[in-house]
Amino acid sequence: MLKKLTIRNFQTHKKLTIDFDPHINMITGSTDIGKSSIIRALSLVTINSPRGRSFIRNGTKETSITLQIDNHKIKRKRGVENTYELDGKKYVAFGKDVPEDIRNVLHIEKENFQNQHDPPFWFSKSAGEVSRQLNRIINLDVIDSTMSNISSVVRNAQASLSTTETRLAKSKEDKKQLFFVVRMNEDLQKVISLEETKEKTRFDYALLDDLTRTYTQLHIKRETLLHLNQTGLSTLSKRDKTNQTHDQMWKLKDLLEKIKQYTSIINKKPKSLKHLQFMQTSIKENQKIIDTLCTIISRMENGIKRKQEAKNIMDILSEKLKKTMKERCPICGRKRKS
Repeated sequence: MLKKLTIRNFQTHKKLTIDFDPHINMITGSTDIGKSSIIRALSLVTINSPRGRSFIRNGTKETSITLQIDNHKIKRKRGVENTYELDGKKYVAFGKDVPEDIRNVLHIEKENFQNQHDPPFWFSKSAGEVSRQLNRIINLDVIDSTMSNISSVVRNAQASLSTTETRLAKSKEDKKQLFFVVRMNEDLQKVISLEETKEKTRFDYALLDDLTRTYTQLHIKRETLLHLNQTGLSTLSKRDKTNQTHDQMWKLKDLLEKIKQYTSIINKKPKSLKHLQFMQTSIKENQKIIDTLCTIISRMENGIKRKQEAKNIMDILSEKLKKTMKERCPICGRKRKS
């Protein structure tokens, strides 16, 4: 039951408070005093109508209408704020409708209002419109809404079915005209297969090319190693000969020492002429031997130098061979077993 209405800054009313009688209430007064404004204010707080902001009192920025009904207090603000309040709880962003919690308290719809210039209630309405409003009052409008929705769904389904059938017929016709696509697809699959084979062949060719370059490099390394091995073997042979020459040189040195001893003995005063003659002959022979030994010694010294040079070369070649082959055989190029 409506108990009290408070209006602020609504049309002609700066502030107005109305206490309702529990039975019948009548609003009377002269023209343009604001009787209809009270109805509009009551309509704004109960059914969120009228729209817009033209009803805000001139010179103000906001209007508010407060309604006390039963044990609840409902407040509607329009202007700076656009809100509803129910017992202190604020509601925003409700669009054109009244928040559901407030509707459940009010139980008031637009059919409850009859404005001053409205035609007689229901007498000017068509039978269908009266039926719809009556259904809305007793909650039978759900049936009309459901039937309307069903009809809309059926119409949409029929339109969709018709469109689908048209598209299907057109697709069948297009299919007949595009019979060659099947053969084109087969040709495309063959082209794709050939492309795959081409890519595989290109890959195999690249792999073969890499293997060829690798083989060429290994062959060059093998030839180099064979040459180094031959050089090493030759150097080893020269080293063996040098060792033999070295041994002969030491023997010759020993012989030379003996010759020096003999020469020393020869240079001593002889006891007899025969002995001198023998010594002279022996000196000549020894001199030849000395000359021969000097020649041999000179050759041996040269041989020693060549031996040292050969040894140095051998060491360098051995290092190169190790770096080049690492863990591979210098003859066949295979990896050695650990």
